[in-house]
Amino acid sequence: MRDKNRIPIILNELERIWNANPDLRLGQIIVVATKSKSPCPEVFYIEDEDLLKGIQSIGSSSSRIDDSIKPD
Repeated sequence: MRDKNRIPIILNELERIWNANPDLRLGQIIVVATKSKSPCPEVFYIEDEDLLKGIQSIGSSSSRIDDSIKPD
């Protein structure tokens, strides 16, 4: 199991960076932070409102996201 203490550390840093760059979308911050070697247009260009809807749909699901879910 991953260390749960990492979550507030990451969220606090994300909040600091995002407040300093409010015109960026969350997906843009994530793509820039990962320094991806290949483009990630689905993540980079997603609007925050659409991302929020996706996150909320995960939270409303009765099932838990498990470690077997891997990105394409």
